[in-house]
This record gives sequence, structure tokens and C-alpha cells, in this order.
Amino acid sequence: MYHGIEVPEYLTGQYDYITTENQRMENWDSHLRGCICQIKPCIWICCRFKDWDASNEKCTDGLMEQLSEINPFLKVTLNNGSVVRRNLLKDFIVMRDRMRWLDNWIEDKYTLFENGRVLFNGKKQINLRGYDCLHPNQFTSGKTESFVAAFHTSFYYEREEISFLPGTKILLWLSQVFLALTIAVYLKVRKLRNLHGKCFICYMITSLMYFFHQLLKNDQMPLQLCALHGDYIIFLFFAKLSWLLAMSHQLWRGFTSVNRAESEYSFKAYSTFAWGTPTTLTGIPFLIDHIWDGDPNKFEWVPGIGWEACALRESLSYYYMVLPMAILVTLNTTLFLLTTINFIRVKLSLRHFSDQDERARNLNSRMQIYKVFLRMIFLMDIQWSFRLLYLINSWEFPLTICRYCDSCIGIIIFIMFVLKRSTLKLLWESIRNRSD
Repeated sequence: MYHGIEVPEYLTGQYDYITTENQRMENWDSHLRGCICQIKPCIWICCRFKDWDASNEKCTDGLMEQLSEINPFLKVTLNNGSVVRRNLLKDFIVMRDRMRWLDNWIEDKYTLFENGRVLFNGKKQINLRGYDCLHPNQFTSGKTESFVAAFHTSFYYEREEISFLPGTKILLWLSQVFLALTIAVYLKVRKLRNLHGKCFICYMITSLMYFFHQLLKNDQMPLQLCALHGDYIIFLFFAKLSWLLAMSHQLWRGFTSVNRAESEYSFKAYSTFAWGTPTTLTGIPFLIDHIWDGDPNKFEWVPGIGWEACALRESLSYYYMVLPMAILVTLNTTLFLLTTINFIRVKLSLRHFSDQDERARNLNSRMQIYKVFLRMIFLMDIQWSFRLLYLINSWEFPLTICRYCDSCIGIIIFIMFVLKRSTLKLLWESIRNRSD
């Protein structure tokens, strides 16, 4: 029995394999199969990834209940060429299939035949194949003059889980540990909690949370948290870049005012920018998803977080991820170059002062601080520039360098900022004062 329809024994069988869309047979657990679509024509309707219950192979979006209330009718072309109205639920069997990575979406007028075959009547006529599917809200939206369908790739292709390069997984765990230690040191030592330090702490916190996601990314995600997980990752991704840009700007301002009293830029202003930017860039796709997710007419602009996976639809990642990332990285690189130029200019100007000059000593002290931060900004910024090169030219080597840099950044930060003589001295004084 399937949804109240009895399947004759000659249309059933016990199988220990499945046939994929590219006609390859793959070994599978022994299971009973029935050819239900030979009894009634089938219409396949997509199920969003976030609604797909993989263990029970069913969709949990409540579509069938909604269709029962609407009771939609379709225009069907018979073999003799005449067109009649048929009931979707009574004259067809509604089948569900999960959306897949890199689905090609097409909207066009159609011809529906009585055997369930769908022909799209565009410039190039296309048949809806047996394993392609219609938009989940195709019928509940009242849109029946044209169909919006997802054409799967030529074979069943799952989005690959993130693969770790040799050694990167253990480096990520170590980076988390060393980032946590560095954060603890900066929170412990009061003198480190200046404007530089506060921005730095926020960057490390977002990095720590992002690394944690990287390690848990391959774990099974509960369906209820799928879309939320996608929004969370977008937020952390842009928060890292925004705090990096905030630090670059603060360093640049510090150098431009090196011959004057240092400008006091409020930490609140940087916080507003660094938390507000990712909130905006996360909120836009979030709102579009919630407003247009169920409208087949707007499928081209729906970010679809939770459609193909617990992330943005691959086809729209350029608009919602790559383009904003490119803008932030470009701004950060520009500030880095301007800061480097100012750094060299100040370094050259120090030659005009004697070593005993008070002004020279102050400048030297500041230069040492800025020098370390400049190195760190370089390490962090250069990898994002390499990522842009990868997106433009698909160069694997720069991406490999970036992934190793990302994996090691917690360790590098700890060595550069905690294992310094000045930091260790401040930490020791802080511990000693507390014990006294």
C-alpha cells in the first residue's frame, strides 16, 4: 500500500541496490520497492533540504495538508490532443524529492500530459525528467499557468562535506585552544584592554566561534536548526571580516595622527560598524527568505538558506557572500597599504632625531606596537586576497595556503601577542598584584 493505493505484487520487488540518475547501480540495504507510477501518473514536488527527514525519506513541510485544503486542478493534454481539467490529488500521485546542490531552476509555460510527462514550451522545449521536481509552493501559491521546476544535475550529486587538508583538523583544534588562551590573557591584563586590544578581542572571539563551526560542520544538523545554522555562519563570516577592517582602520588612524595627539575613536563606534555590518548582511537574505521563500515568481532572488543545504543557494552566493566579501577585503587591503606607507614614512622620519630625543623614544615605542599589529593584519588580509584570486581564477594553490593560514592563525596570534616579553611582563605583574 502507498498512500491508500494498493500496488499489485507483480509491480513490487526486493532490491539490494539503487539506480542513480546517471544509470549507475549502487549497493544499498535490501528494501521493498513498488512501481506506483505505473498505476497512476506521478508529479514530483521538491522538498527543501531543511524540511527533509532523511531517516524516514519524507518531507516535513506539511504540503500535503495544504494541498488537501486547496484541492488544485490542472490542465491536462490527452493523447487525442484535447485539454481537460484533472484533480492533482485524485488523478495524480504526488511524490516528494529533496532539492540538490546546483539545481538549475526554470520557469516557463508547460504542457502536462495524461501520463504525467511535463513539457516546457520555451525557446527550447524541455521535458521534466522523472527525478526533477516542481517548486514546493507551485500549487499552494495559485500559480498554475506556468511551472517553476528544479532540474537536477545529470547525476545524483550531493554537496561535498568540507574536506580537511592533511594536518588542518588538529591545527584548528590547537588554534581554538590558543585563541581562548590569548583572549583570557587580554581580558586578564587591564593595560592590554585599550582600543587596539578591545577590537582584537572581538576579532578573536568571532574567529573562535567560526573555527568551532568549521570542526562541527560535517556533523548531522537537526532539521529545525538548519536555516538558523546557515544564518549564523553568514553572520560569523562577515563579523570576522568587519572586525579585521575595524582594526585596520584603527591602525591607519593611529599612523595618520602619529605627529599629533592620538585621535580617540570610540570602541562603541567600531562595535556599531563591526556588529552592524554582519547583522545587515545576514538580515537581508534572512528577510528575503521569509518574505519570498514561498513565492515561485521570486525564486531567482531567494537566497534559499536551507534549500540545497544549510547554507545559501550556490547560484546566489555571489550576490549575498562573494560581492560583500570582495568589498570588505578591498577596503581592508587599501587601509593596510595606506598604513604601511605611513609606517615607512614615520620610520624614515625617525632618522632626523637623536636616540636621546623624547619624541623619538615615544615614536619608537608606538612603532613597535604598530609593527606587530601590521604583521598580523598582513597575515590575515593576504589570505582573503588570495581567496579572491581563487574565486576569479580558480587557482587551487592560493586556496591551499589560505586554508593552512586559517588553521594556524590562533597559534600565530598566541606566539606574536602573548609570548612577547612585554606581554609576559604585564601578565606576571597582573598575577602578582592580584596575589598581593
